[in-house]
Order: sequence, then structure tokens, then C-alpha cells
Amino acid sequence: MRVYRVENEQGEGPYKHTIRKNGQRIGAAHWDDAHPGPTEDGLDWAVFGYEAPFSESEYTDKVFGTNSLESLLAWFDGWWDVLERHGYSAEEYEVPDECVAVGIGGEQVVFMRSRAEHLI
Repeated sequence: MRVYRVENEQGEGPYKHTIRKNGQRIGAAHWDDAHPGPTEDGLDWAVFGYEAPFSESEYTDKVFGTNSLESLLAWFDGWWDVLERHGYSAEEYEVPDECVAVGIGGEQVVFMRSRAEHLI
């Protein structure tokens, strides 16, 4: 399955850092129905059989994105200039179907980075 993700050169997503626009953190701005959290979207740790407590490799192997470039662009609409200034870009991966889970909303995904092929 083709998936899309925003990340920096270290492979970290923008929610891991304090990215701000007009004083508001991206995480706070995205705390709404249009941006469901992973658990609210049915993407908890159990989707790949992980159980707490999690090992560091299990924790860092599971990353989030979307199932289309259009969804990714819409998810971060209004934030692209700030994200690019902080070194983030849209990345594309090909992931085996069994290593991807799609959220209830049909757009957000979680995937296993260790099984993903980075395309761009």
C-alpha cells in the first residue's frame, strides 16, 4: 500500500516537536474532529500485536501518515510554510498491506517503518 507522511531528515513527525504558527502549537491546532488522535481513529498499539510495556524498537517502528497525498495535504493545510521552514516535507512509502492499518475515518494510517520502502 502506498502511504504518505510528513517528517524531517531524522524521520520524525511534526507532532514530536513544538512547531508553532502564530503562537499556537500544531498539536493544539489539530486537537479537533478533523484530526482524530490515533486512539480515536482506532489505531492503538494493538493493531500490530504490540502490548504494553513497549520496547523502544516497537515504539519507534510504528509511525503515522495518510493513505493519499491529497489527505496528507489537507491534514496539514495552512501549516506547510511553517513545516518546510522547520525542515519537514511530504514523504512517500510503499508498505506491505499486512504492515499498515487504516483508521476508522478512512484516511489516517499507522505503518511499520521497518517494513516500508521509502520512495521519495
